Amino acid sequence: MRSLQGLHAKVSVVDRWGLVGSGNLTDSGLGGKVGRRANIELGVVLSRSQVSEAATLVDHWWRSAEEKTALDIAKYEALPPYPQPKGDLDEKGRSIGVLGTGRLREIVEEDPPPERSYWLDPNYHDYSEEGWWRDRGWVSDRRDVGIRKGDLVVIYLAARNGGPAKCAAVGRALGPAEKRPDFLRKERDAEAAERWPWVTEIEVIGDVPADDGVGLDVIGKTGQSLQGGPIAISRGDFETLAQALIE
Repeated sequence: MRSLQGLHAKVSVVDRWGLVGSGNLTDSGLGGKVGRRANIELGVVLSRSQVSEAATLVDHWWRSAEEKTALDIAKYEALPPYPQPKGDLDEKGRSIGVLGTGRLREIVEEDPPPERSYWLDPNYHDYSEEGWWRDRGWVSDRRDVGIRKGDLVVIYLAARNGGPAKCAAVGRALGPAEKRPDFLRKERDAEAAERWPWVTEIEVIGDVPADDGVGLDVIGKTGQSLQGGPIAISRGDFETLAQALIE
């Protein structure tokens, strides 16, 4: 592995085959993990003569780049996450949300399938991880409450750990909850594996920045309603929350 400062090209050359495209070498850039949303990317397969030209470029970059060892990689992996900036940037550069609420509006306006259920799911993650629900692709709970594939889950960001006590996203369940403590030890930590071992994979279908989320008071509930974990809500309550997010 080598690193060349400023190099941003996405090109693959394998024997006589080549590809130039927009996808990064990440889960989302290459199709996404199970339960995670992939980016929309574009790639062009090269002709044989173009492969030769691309190989010449790649060889030049490779010879100019700095070699990186397993120790270098371990050093970078051990670094703490980059902190969210504070100050003026909080207001002037605040994210407006990756997904938005267009798809959510369509779901509110469509005729719902009769078998679909609706849920409120409390989450207590570090508030500095703004937008974690988009990349993570799952939520975890202390027990299996009965969420099934196709159900819609409103994600409530609780006040614990500095959360806003608001609903900020809606996800579609990609399957039923499964007890996966080993997965949580790897993705989170031993405490999460012990306290919230039931994992539900979701596809986020709409969101807003956390501070622009919706309080539970619009459906007559409080955070105490969710102290035992996710709760089922009516279609009417779901529409009220979703409509408030859209507006």
